[in-house]
Amino acid sequence: MCYIETMCNDLELAKFIANTPCRPIEYSRLSKIYDLSKFHVASLEHVPNTYRLYYYGVQSKGVFRGDQMLVECESISLDDERDRFVGLLVYSEQEYEKELKAWKNYHNWVRERNESRWKDQENKVVSYDQKNMLHCFRLLYSGKNILEFGFPIVRFEGKQREFLMDIRKNKFTYEYLMELVKKEMKELDELKETSTLPWGCNVKKVNELYLELIK
Repeated sequence: MCYIETMCNDLELAKFIANTPCRPIEYSRLSKIYDLSKFHVASLEHVPNTYRLYYYGVQSKGVFRGDQMLVECESISLDDERDRFVGLLVYSEQEYEKELKAWKNYHNWVRERNESRWKDQENKVVSYDQKNMLHCFRLLYSGKNILEFGFPIVRFEGKQREFLMDIRKNKFTYEYLMELVKKEMKELDELKETSTLPWGCNVKKVNELYLELIK
């Protein structure tokens, strides 16, 4: 018995599954027909993060238990292998935790961000993030200094600092700053060709420094 055919009321999705039975489908799309609380899983032998998926309906305990999205595997009887098997579930707890952390970090940033910084941008007064643009030029200037003199600029002074502060104060248009970026990038490319810096680092020296520091 094919549970995909009996459960799927999305004709386009059912056709896709029938024509390409081995192609992966994101769960956000499959959720129209698959409620994982009605399924059991068993580990696929010798394949990490991959599980055999079986439909049990209201008898099921579900694929995930608790609030941590942890997969709970069940023993599947041989009698159920043919009638209840519907496909493979690919799920990585490590990737889920990674994405969950990124999601939480983003919402923490939204909650704790400096509202005054974003007021002008959100009200369409400016079309770019002034602070990020400031750092863009700071990195360009520092990169040029590395290629010319072998070290970055830690503290900006004089006209460069004044220019960076003017960017922060929204004294320039986005188009004007982008033209300056192109100019700085061109100069960086030219400096790269004439720079006396080596193309690679001395790995032996780096390892020696690393050992010295940790000791």
